[in-house]
Amino acid sequence: PFSTNATTDDDESSKIKYIPHDIFTNRNPSIRIFTPSTSTSPIDSAAYATASHFAIAQQTGYSYPRFRSADRIKIPKEECEDKFCVADLKKPKDMPAEKPVDYSYSYHGSRSRVTEPSPTEIVTFGRLFVLADGHGGPGCAQFFVDRIPREVEDLCRRYDPGGLGDRTTQRKMEREIKELIRRLDDEYLDRKRTQYQSAAIERGEIDARQGRHLNSLSPSPSPSAAASFSSSPLSSPTPSSPASIPQDHLASAPGPVDDDGCTLMLAIFLGDSWLVQANVGDSRTILMSAPDDFNGPRHHHQHHYYHKPGTHGAYKLDVDFASQDHKPYLEHLAREILDNGGEFVDAVQNRVIKVDPKTLKEDGNRQRTRVALKNARIRPRKVVNGIAGGVAIGQAAAAAAVTFANMSAHQRRKAATGSAAQASTASAAGEHGPSLNVARSCGDLAFKLDSTKKIISCEPDVTFVKIRRREESEEEEEEEIARREDEARRERESDGMSAGSDDDEVVVVRACIPDEEDDERMEVVDARGEEDARENEVELPRGRRRRFLLMSSDGLFDHLYEEHAEKQNKAVAKAVGRHVEEAERVLVQALEEEDELDIEMAEEYDDCTVVLVEV
Repeated sequence: PFSTNATTDDDESSKIKYIPHDIFTNRNPSIRIFTPSTSTSPIDSAAYATASHFAIAQQTGYSYPRFRSADRIKIPKEECEDKFCVADLKKPKDMPAEKPVDYSYSYHGSRSRVTEPSPTEIVTFGRLFVLADGHGGPGCAQFFVDRIPREVEDLCRRYDPGGLGDRTTQRKMEREIKELIRRLDDEYLDRKRTQYQSAAIERGEIDARQGRHLNSLSPSPSPSAAASFSSSPLSSPTPSSPASIPQDHLASAPGPVDDDGCTLMLAIFLGDSWLVQANVGDSRTILMSAPDDFNGPRHHHQHHYYHKPGTHGAYKLDVDFASQDHKPYLEHLAREILDNGGEFVDAVQNRVIKVDPKTLKEDGNRQRTRVALKNARIRPRKVVNGIAGGVAIGQAAAAAAVTFANMSAHQRRKAATGSAAQASTASAAGEHGPSLNVARSCGDLAFKLDSTKKIISCEPDVTFVKIRRREESEEEEEEEIARREDEARRERESDGMSAGSDDDEVVVVRACIPDEEDDERMEVVDARGEEDARENEVELPRGRRRRFLLMSSDGLFDHLYEEHAEKQNKAVAKAVGRHVEEAERVLVQALEEEDELDIEMAEEYDDCTVVLVEV
């Protein structure tokens, strides 16, 4: 896979497709840029051309001193908690779509392929983009980024992209994606329980015999998790993943243990027709587009299309689809949280926000919000002696999880040195446990101590986006083209202009000639069934359009002036269009050997990772 947050000197000066590297690095060297060409194992754009033009920008968050009397100096975080990955999806050339992959299992429970096909038999059938926004530590985000590519590849091998238009097939794939994420989440939680128990033994709070006894009372993993989970996090490679994947972030070594979690976002391109999008948490995917009808005169020296600035709206991107943030103020999620033992507290005043579950309607409306929960955080309703759910979940693991979750970084370091009193004090100080401002996430053991009644789930929303070739809707496309030509003719007549009298200055906007046979339009389908999908379908613009997919952690949206998601999406689309225009003007200037344009990027407090893909 095209990897994952490797920070080298080359990353600081790497080039973006069509954009000179100085455009990002001159004024803000803290922002790292990743492109297909910067990886030691770059993606194969020749084997799979869809979504092969992309760039990823990442900035580690920082803070200022808490007291006003201190100097206003940026304090950078020790490590960026956002993790990402881009990987090609491959399979044997003649592999049937529904044929399962054969595995062998070791006595540890880890699995591996029985036979690996030779490289000459491999074809690339898709591309995967993964973004995980970690909180509380980078371990959970890194775990999912390491594991997801191979697991998704195995899953997608069983499907023919040409058959994804079938509702039954979509629902089946949706269930398998949800089960995949749930299984990995259960595995990570089991390993965190082992870490907490080992840490408690190291501190002398419990002896090894008691730890083994209490751990034996924990619920058995599901069959799928049992097949992939090893009792020792370092004893064997992770299932369906290369043995070379580092497991340091899961080691049960002495030291502070983070009760960390992450949001998760997947964009799976399959064949030349489908995009499957899945999201858990408050990271966001935005699909944007603008007309791609550059019908102006062509330069006689260069194969570029020209148009007058602003006349065709080439850089005014429309928001065609945006994923929904999983926030506490969504009523259908608030009801789940209350039913499973959670409560809401005001993020500013730290007081409990009382919500009557009976007032939360169960009418299937996933957009309805509760204004009172706008600034709410989620926490466990009741924690007794560091335990939520009783001895059946393993007292040692539960107590350690809540204890460490409530500690400050300073307290954790002291506890790691052997001071058990620090742990008890921290636990007593925070009897309600930690709090989160996201209503769904991966990891976060303190919210999932009872595996049968998790306060916060990891269930993703899954959406299917189809890109249809022109031959599938040729009649509609021809009608759309005729309509646009008629509107352009009437506009010229109303302005007293005749065709061919346009003497205004023109600029280059594309570095390639659009393929006349590559006209596309898209259809968004929700996978939950005909009735639900009818309410969630998105009417996308017809005609040939240039499209961009943006995936971002919440660091991009938290500091926008706009508070509503819809307005934020429009603001982001406007900004992306402006930067695309500036970048393409830079391309023109570079081609004409003129000065390059510098752009100063904005800095934010939170970690921020943005993936921009030209679809």
